[in-house]
Amino acid sequence: YFILSGIEATAESILLKMNQIPPSYLKTAMKKKKCNRRMEKRAQQHVENERNAEERRKQVMDRVMMAPKKRVGKPIMFRSHLSSLKQGENKSDQSQDKVDAKYLS
Repeated sequence: YFILSGIEATAESILLKMNQIPPSYLKTAMKKKKCNRRMEKRAQQHVENERNAEERRKQVMDRVMMAPKKRVGKPIMFRSHLSSLKQGENKSDQSQDKVDAKYLS
């Protein structure tokens, strides 16, 4: 019972002191407190973002350093190889383009 009355007495004295503080000072103090809280939150978020970015970079580097996965099993479709005839046609097409460019310019 005595502890409770002591707490009530201190609460009343604090409220009386708060009423004596000018409202403009109280308003600026509250603004400053809110601003500081937002700045701390922003700084914490920045640190967390940096930590996450570093973790992602580490994961990327780990993937880069890993050996490539080897394919196992039968391939779904065989690879077709160009015949030498088709390769020769491409060369003649390129030479024909050069001749055309020579006469057209």
